[in-house]
Amino acid sequence: PISALLSGVMVKVGIYGIIRFSPSFKADISLLIPIALVSMLLGAFAALLQTDIKKILAYSTVSQIGFILLGISFMSETGEMGGLLHLVNHALFKGLLFLSVGAIIYSTETRDLHELGGLIQYMPVTAAACLVGSLAISGIPPFNGYVSKCILSEASPAGYITLIFLITCAGTLASFIKLFRHIFLGPPGKNMPQRKIPLSMKIPLITLSGLCLFTGMVSGNLLSFVGYQPHIHTWSASHLYQILINVGMGIAFYVVGMKAGILFNPPQIQITIDRMYHESGRVVEYISKKFHDILIQDINYYALSIIFVLIAIYFLLSP
Repeated sequence: PISALLSGVMVKVGIYGIIRFSPSFKADISLLIPIALVSMLLGAFAALLQTDIKKILAYSTVSQIGFILLGISFMSETGEMGGLLHLVNHALFKGLLFLSVGAIIYSTETRDLHELGGLIQYMPVTAAACLVGSLAISGIPPFNGYVSKCILSEASPAGYITLIFLITCAGTLASFIKLFRHIFLGPPGKNMPQRKIPLSMKIPLITLSGLCLFTGMVSGNLLSFVGYQPHIHTWSASHLYQILINVGMGIAFYVVGMKAGILFNPPQIQITIDRMYHESGRVVEYISKKFHDILIQDINYYALSIIFVLIAIYFLLSP
């Protein structure tokens, strides 16, 4: 429950601070767009490489906060409403996912994907709830994440932002294909359920699943209620075509990652202060040696270099 609360509420404090105080500072928050894009992309693919089921959700939160920040950074009515709607939707589907994962950990006493599998026959309610949350966070209709991502997509200018948006959506889908498939499908894993899920844990799962579906179906009415008149037809052919592209790319990312063997054995890249210091030192040493090699040449080398540079400048500047 505490993970669901932290992911659903506490991580939004920074977003609230940006919304609340940016008018006071008269800041151009569109400068935050690169930060939002990096958060989206790195969070999605960091989640894809995890084997700890809670880490998959944690890194996906980084990515989804990037979506919210991106919408707000557009400084347009459509972008802001898309970002705020995704903020609310994220609280619902991420709360659902954390409670689902919590039920799995409670029953199997493990968080490792290597030790899980075939749980759908033992935990059908949890499996259904996890599937709803996975579809919602991946922006699949008719769940709530689809609507807010449609609005954010409409607010995005064409170009590299749209491309990163599509790649991130596909990466998110690939992460949750991995999560759902290797927990609930396939052969039984090493850790099978040790305890039954009590009714007190099932009721929140069913409630949040219903809310993810309900808010997805009536999002237009909810936006009208707060004063925003949506002009976006979320069930248009263009949006559905985009969903098909996302699904195709997401499946491709998952299949290629499995074939390459990196989804369960990712390359170990350690970024530490010591490593950054040593790598920076190696770069400085390499550059210094190159300068040293230049400086020890004879006078004829320098004379020829100056002549060639002057000739090049002459031809570049001549009309």
